[in-house]
Amino acid sequence: MIKSQLTGDKGAGRRSITSRVIITHPRKLNKEFLKSVAEPFFRQGIHPAIIPRIELREKHMRYSTLLISIGGDGTFLRCAQLMHDGLSVPLLGINAAPDKSEGFYLQVPVTEIERTAGKLKRGEFYIEKLMRIAAVVKHGGRIKDSLVPALNEVAFLPIKPYKTGKYNIFLDGRTEFQISCGVLVSTPTGSTGWMRAAGGKIMKKSENKMQFIVREPYRGRLHNPQLCHGFFNDKMALKPFKDTMIAVSDSISKEMIVKAGDELVVSKGEPLKVVVIK
Repeated sequence: MIKSQLTGDKGAGRRSITSRVIITHPRKLNKEFLKSVAEPFFRQGIHPAIIPRIELREKHMRYSTLLISIGGDGTFLRCAQLMHDGLSVPLLGINAAPDKSEGFYLQVPVTEIERTAGKLKRGEFYIEKLMRIAAVVKHGGRIKDSLVPALNEVAFLPIKPYKTGKYNIFLDGRTEFQISCGVLVSTPTGSTGWMRAAGGKIMKKSENKMQFIVREPYRGRLHNPQLCHGFFNDKMALKPFKDTMIAVSDSISKEMIVKAGDELVVSKGEPLKVVVIK
């Protein structure tokens, strides 16, 4: 957790977090609903630009001070994936349908927008940094491709879900050949989702380490893998043995191809700045 360099309007000499605000949303939200969302901000003297999520680009955020994602967790994650390569705009999640959406990353229910707009204006918030995971494909020591940073997890998987993959795992000076349905690597916040469902442990948000779990490892007379679940701080490498594998970030990024001779390297990436209302 860090103190914000952005403030409410009381922050003399520093840029206000409300000076250049973008509200982004799924296209399915109707105009009347979006108008009702924007009006509390206008009443506070905040004049946000409203851009559908599908049209939102990095160029829109270069000079923005706050990005507000209204919708569900999917919209929030897609907004988070725009924050990379040095672009770091604080992100605030508003749950458009608390009765239907889990809203794990969405701190504010839509019913509290009026209160939230006032607190932003007065500077009653702080900015927290959430760990993300970086994943790159290397070949011959050179970076061949990369994923956008993952807020939840990076998944290393066989191309066909009903097949197993053969690969070598490299972690903390140890190497092991494995046959499995893939490997998940999660952040502390991501440990409550797919990682938990796969048999992992829920982590505290403050823990500064990543968790991995091997999905359905094959065990037999000649094969008894040991590196199947644990935690690490630095990096992990995964090298396909023969078959081509894929890697994906937060289940919504493009699929990155990892061929035999390549290695997928996962490590801590650029953190995500999120706004927490006091």
